Amino acid sequence: MGGKIRTIIGGIQLNNKPKKQTLLLGASSIILTASIALAGCASKEDNARDNLAKLSISYTPDSFVQAAASNDQKALQLFVDAGMTPDTKDSKDETALMIAAQKGNIGAIDLLLKAKSDVNAVNSKGETALSNAVDASQLQAVQRLLDSGADANLMAGSTTLLALAVRSGNVEIVKLLLDKGADSNKQQNGRTVLFEAVQKGLSDVTKILLDAGADPNAQTPEGDNLLFYTLDHDQPENAKQLIEHGTDLALKTKSGVGLLTLAKTKGYSDVADALIAKGVKDVSLLTYTVETTTDGITIPKSADDSAVTLGAHQNHPNPQMTFNLSGSAKSFKATFVSGRKDIESDYNVKLTIEGDGKKLYESDYLSIKTAAQNIDIDVSGIQKLTFSLQADKLFSIVESKGLLQNPTIYLP
Repeated sequence: MGGKIRTIIGGIQLNNKPKKQTLLLGASSIILTASIALAGCASKEDNARDNLAKLSISYTPDSFVQAAASNDQKALQLFVDAGMTPDTKDSKDETALMIAAQKGNIGAIDLLLKAKSDVNAVNSKGETALSNAVDASQLQAVQRLLDSGADANLMAGSTTLLALAVRSGNVEIVKLLLDKGADSNKQQNGRTVLFEAVQKGLSDVTKILLDAGADPNAQTPEGDNLLFYTLDHDQPENAKQLIEHGTDLALKTKSGVGLLTLAKTKGYSDVADALIAKGVKDVSLLTYTVETTTDGITIPKSADDSAVTLGAHQNHPNPQMTFNLSGSAKSFKATFVSGRKDIESDYNVKLTIEGDGKKLYESDYLSIKTAAQNIDIDVSGIQKLTFSLQADKLFSIVESKGLLQNPTIYLP
């Protein structure tokens, strides 16, 4: 401007002042501007507090959190404008965001997130805003928090967020957490989230977890395989999900019972079919229909007891039993031993097996001192499989017994 310096401060015009005086006035201008700004901030906070007072709301952490609980967005904004830190905790150690999430108050959640509230803040119980939302099945709140950076793998005390979602049965929240990286194999107190789903019988959730990478061979807190748990607790749909997703099919119960035997014993034909389709071939003979039995035959009722007793007596010297295989078997295996060790008299017993009237096997005569004989015979195409016992001595009081242990059919 033609060498002319012009400075305006508070409406006063200065022209061509000496340099030293101009610098002093410039500094004064900065100080004045800052003072005005500070005064403006103070005025804004004071005004916000005055407005809260007019609403009969005290400027306290408890009142701030209560505003979030009631979704009073006007009051929340006044608290923020008045200088309340968004992560301030109330007397119960809860933040406003934690309570808003629990209530599903989306407006309050959005306002608090905009005010930079810590989405992963934790209270003294180990709870977060996200854990509160999950526990209360607040789907929209869960979505908001996850989209804003909430950690899907934080624990809620000693419980995973996935476990909380499963316990509430909220499939959509389970999906959201998994989509945001929740670990489907993370444990709490020895319990996996897959066990939580199986325990509640939630086959749809079980499938979602398995599809997301949950270990199908996870165990119960007692150390049992989950597939055995499903069969013992009448959950065939969950059992089929575990089979489909690769659980170990060679497992046996502590008493030696296989999966196919257990499924058939329970009457779960669809589970049995699923096992067979996956290549399971061995099943107890005792799962097949018994066509006929005579006196002296004792067939166990429990799958855990796999020994059939054949007892010869003066009144029934040749006990027999016949099973209907319907031509579905390939081979038969078992162990045969002499069955009585509680009488002094020596006796010998032998076992004969016939298939459709044709002799397939005959053991040696065995005494209580003779080693067991292993049986392995081809029964392909056989419809009726008959077992009979003969004894060289018959008694009037006790039976001469033979035991057929672990009689097992192998499928083609």
